[in-house]
Formats: sequence, C-alpha cells, structure tokens
Amino acid sequence: MDRPRFSQDVIDNLDGAFADLERAEAVAVRQQLTHEQAHIHFLRGNLYFPRGNVEGCLKEHSKSLGLANQLGLAELEAEALGGLGDAEYMRGRMISAHDRLRSCVELCRRHGLGRIEVANAAQIAHTMLYCCPQEQALEAGHAATQAAAILSSSRLMMVSATISVLDERWKKINSLK
Repeated sequence: MDRPRFSQDVIDNLDGAFADLERAEAVAVRQQLTHEQAHIHFLRGNLYFPRGNVEGCLKEHSKSLGLANQLGLAELEAEALGGLGDAEYMRGRMISAHDRLRSCVELCRRHGLGRIEVANAAQIAHTMLYCCPQEQALEAGHAATQAAAILSSSRLMMVSATISVLDERWKKINSLK
C-alpha cells in the first residue's frame, strides 16, 4: 500500500527525519537492539538518496547489510541489498547496481518477500537497459508493472511503466529505419 502523505512529510522534513533516526539509534545502541540498528541504517540510507548523498547512502546500507548478515535476517538483508543497488544506480554504476538488485530479488524469491521483490523489480529492469539485451529489459519492465499492479502500488507502477514508454519509443525509432 502506498503512503504518499507520510512519504511526502518525510521528504519535506529530511532534517527532522535524520534527527529522529539519530535519537532512535542512540536508544538501539544503548539497549543493544541490533535488529533495530540495522533498520535505522537502512532508513538513513534511504534518506540520503533524495539528497544525492551517494557515499552516505552506500555507507548506511552497507552497515545495514552487515548487521542483517550478522543476525541472519533475510528481510533486512534484502532491504539493504536493494538500497545498495539504488546507491550504485545513483552513482552510475549500472552493472554493480544490477548485480545488487538481482541479489536482492533472488533472496526475496527464496524467502517469500514479495513486497521487497516488487519494490526492486522495476529498478532491475532499468539497470538491464544498460547491461542486457533490450528485449530482456522490456520483459522485466512489463513483469514489474504487472506485479506492482497486483500490489496496487501506484509509485511502483509508475516506475516500472517507464520501461513501457521506452518500448513504444524504440518501436517507433525502429520503424523509421
């Protein structure tokens, strides 16, 4: 389910969100709540993304991944891998992004983490445009759109639907040749 108002509130007040995470982290560290620490690092990495802070995004998602591995928690590991894929995408390292996102989705499939799988499937289609045959990227994009529709996620449908727009443009360009 999309929560656009909540998401917009966070984007409108990133400084407040960072401050909240700092307070939460202090409690989690003091009480040795490793699961919560991993989730806090994941959230902080996500907050660095709209700021364009690649290094912060990579650092926080890497910390989250390390803690998730330490705990053996597939869901946290998948979230962190998705975040690392987004960070690699942001810095233009499409093959690295694709590898991280593919690892995320494969882990999701093994553990039945459909929500996280669908959230990262569209990004895989985008990275495939840079490192795989066009037809594979288009198939992945269409599959991501269908999966997002099943979850009724308008944000994910919008992200994955951009592949369909590209498909139509490529068909038009190819017809002119």
